[in-house]
Amino acid sequence: MVTARPVPLTDDAQHPQDDGFFGPESVTWRVYASPSSSIGVATAVLLQMIHPRVVRMIDQASNVRQDPAGRAAATGQYGITITFGDKATAERAGEVLRRIHSHRQAIDPITGETYTPNEPDLLMWVHCTLVWAVLAACQRFGPMLTPAERDRFVYEQRESAR
Repeated sequence: MVTARPVPLTDDAQHPQDDGFFGPESVTWRVYASPSSSIGVATAVLLQMIHPRVVRMIDQASNVRQDPAGRAAATGQYGITITFGDKATAERAGEVLRRIHSHRQAIDPITGETYTPNEPDLLMWVHCTLVWAVLAACQRFGPMLTPAERDRFVYEQRESAR
């Protein structure tokens, strides 16, 4: 059980209105409060890049080449916000991300098709690789989860996929 939120990175996160979509009793808080979640997140990012449309999107429409540290920090802040933030703050973060994604596009060099990062199959791939990789890191490095807790984590993560 997690008994406290991580130290907020922004002033508006200082006084949450509620425990957000997960809360201190959730497996999600327990997992993401663990240092091993960082290993899982890094693994997920690498795994996500084997999807050709994802890697093209990153290559063609992201600022990762110009500012890799800034891009990583923004992604990390988003994850912290939707996991540990109150519901209103988490919802706003999701709206901002969807708005950013709606203005990005990549072109498939084989078909010439233009696509956005908001496409359901791409979102599902990114989400599922994250859930899988974080659970794999927990199995290897802790926190040790029972089969029921692993199932609960997957169930809870449906909320962050919205």
